[in-house]
Amino acid sequence: MIDALDVMSNLDKVLPYYQAIFSADEHTVIGYEVVGRIQTEEGIQSLASFFHDDSIPSEFQLEADNIIVE
Repeated sequence: MIDALDVMSNLDKVLPYYQAIFSADEHTVIGYEVVGRIQTEEGIQSLASFFHDDSIPSEFQLEADNIIVE
């Protein structure tokens, strides 16, 4: 799990990643979803736990989300 304060003090390292959405019927890409990642010393890590953690202030999550969708 990524520490919320680490994310907030490293917003310049927050990145959007585009993940393909496939049609099971047509076996083709029908769209993309944007997911948040962060570059850390250990490599690129998912921000899913950051966004799903109810103990993290929603203001923090919104600020990181705005970086991702810019």
